[in-house]
Amino acid sequence: MDMTENDDQLIAQFFEENRQDVEDKGFSGQVMRHLPESRVYKYNRIWTILCTAIGVAFFLLVDGVDAVRNILRDVLGDVIGYAASIDLSGLSPMMIVLSLITIAFVGLYNLVISE
Repeated sequence: MDMTENDDQLIAQFFEENRQDVEDKGFSGQVMRHLPESRVYKYNRIWTILCTAIGVAFFLLVDGVDAVRNILRDVLGDVIGYAASIDLSGLSPMMIVLSLITIAFVGLYNLVISE
């Protein structure tokens, strides 16, 4: 460990030991309410509303609801088709039970370690 790391640790330890919290009592909120509202903030709000309205209009114009519905139907069909194509004939019930127990133990181990 070099000198700067040691100094950084000592400074961090000092500030942690001598930490003092000062009550705000709503002062920050009062200051923020009395600040003038920036024109940039107003323009940003108007720009956001305008872009959102254009996006919604475009979505409805190109029939986005139907496109989203078709995509979800295709994805669901692919998932169902994939699940139906899984061949479990080579697995014994004992292998399935042992696999599930192993997965449960690994999950519990990871849960205990993460805390």
